Amino acid sequence: MTDTAKADVADGTKVKLVLEGPQRPWPNDPPYGANPTDAFFPPELKAFTRQWYGKHLAAMCEPSLWRIPSPHSTILRFLWLRTFHNPIAIRIESTATTARVVATRLDGAGGYEPGRVDARRERDLGQSEWEALRHALQEGNLEAPVPEQFGTDGARWVLEIRTKDTYELIDRWTPSANGPAAAFRRFCELLLDLAGRDLIRDDVY
Repeated sequence: MTDTAKADVADGTKVKLVLEGPQRPWPNDPPYGANPTDAFFPPELKAFTRQWYGKHLAAMCEPSLWRIPSPHSTILRFLWLRTFHNPIAIRIESTATTARVVATRLDGAGGYEPGRVDARRERDLGQSEWEALRHALQEGNLEAPVPEQFGTDGARWVLEIRTKDTYELIDRWTPSANGPAAAFRRFCELLLDLAGRDLIRDDVY
């Protein structure tokens, strides 16, 4: 089952997590804030996940989206952690008049150590590109419930959506192109297309 958690942070931002499986704390979980990577994600996400995802974002010098104070734009970030392949993050920031994509690839592996920045690129999106992305975001059914899935390998597909009043995180394990998370996968692949598929170099899974 998909586990959906909601919480509020101090500045009034609504936090929503759409996860595969419940976020039960482990017996020896450190307190929130004990690790610097905790700054990337809210405390409702379990410590192991915060630290795993956060160390890759830190290596990319990415900002914390959930702690950005009430941005006046929509910010999207897709973090793609394939067990044996290079970690990739694609961030899109929009304003009333522009939208920009920033893509970063590390030379490590998503299931192991992050490594260092291997490639970084950024460009402005055209109006038609941003409109297509915004439409897909609004109509994509990205939160469709999926059966609980776990595996020793595969990939984590992590999408963050930050607006002025909300922070949402959707986390999927190896979503199938034909399964219940197909719309979510298509949306993330759209972000890959905007960044440039040559950034991938390896398998999509």
